Amino acid sequence: VQGFLEAITYRDGAVVKKGAPLFSIQRNTYEAQLKQAQGALAAQQATLANAQSEYQRQSTLGRQEFASQARVEDAKTKLDQASAALM
Repeated sequence: VQGFLEAITYRDGAVVKKGAPLFSIQRNTYEAQLKQAQGALAAQQATLANAQSEYQRQSTLGRQEFASQARVEDAKTKLDQASAALM
């Protein structure tokens, strides 16, 4: 986590318990980064859900010969790309 140092909560030479905080950093920087990452994740999840729906639709239409094999393959490619983007 990156950010500006806000406080030092220990003294040199002092005994520190395991898990005790040593520093605190400004929260606004990493909270903004977290919100941005959460937004990007939500957008990618929506893209994946859309790609899954489109692939199912095109696959069904392809089996009924109402969609070309190229459209089905294109939908599958977009689904694979959306899935890979979440990994």
